[in-house]
Amino acid sequence: IHKMVATHPHEDHIGGLIAVMDNFKVEHVYDSGYPHTTQVFEQYLAKVDQIDADFDLARRGDKISLDPALDVTVIHPVSLGSSINNNSVSLKISYGNVTFITTGDAEVHAERSMVNAGMNLNAQILKVGHHGSSTSSTPAFLDAVRPEMAVIMSGSGNSYDHPTDQTLTALASRGIDVYRTDLQGDIVVKTDGATYTVNRPTDPAMVAKTTPAPAPQPTAPTASPPDSQPE
Repeated sequence: IHKMVATHPHEDHIGGLIAVMDNFKVEHVYDSGYPHTTQVFEQYLAKVDQIDADFDLARRGDKISLDPALDVTVIHPVSLGSSINNNSVSLKISYGNVTFITTGDAEVHAERSMVNAGMNLNAQILKVGHHGSSTSSTPAFLDAVRPEMAVIMSGSGNSYDHPTDQTLTALASRGIDVYRTDLQGDIVVKTDGATYTVNRPTDPAMVAKTTPAPAPQPTAPTASPPDSQPE
């Protein structure tokens, strides 16, 4: 792995990176630089030191060099603030005419900072911030990005009820195709720089970029109270 980005030090974002470094040669690690006191964070830093990878803090305007045809630009953070989530490393990744934006767990403050910076945030594919939480995906940010599709990464049956109805409504009202890992498993987007396709386990065939994810079919309630809605 030539470049690995740790968005911020929460366990659900760096815990898996330890196994990555155990099993793959990682040459260069980019990090927000936000300190944390958890055992997982200490293990992560120890592993980075152990593998002797190059280590850099990611700041707005930095370029992550991979291939001349691929432009990877850090769009957040500028400097460290008090919130771990709002210091998430956020990237704009462009290959040809296709652009992705990933924001880690960036919330309202971080999204406002990106919008107010006057950067061109337009992208076809958005990795939705903070697992679809109501603290992210603000109207101003979604209107600046104007994605065609959004990927929400959240665990099935998670205790936070992510993604929230507020976020799903905001995406639907803008006609954005939504793909969810809690419903569809791993979601892979492939691009040749001119167009892109989406592959998901529930639909092994590559589907057109404008094809929305199939809506979950309602099931009849069994012993639910009369005023409850089936999932």
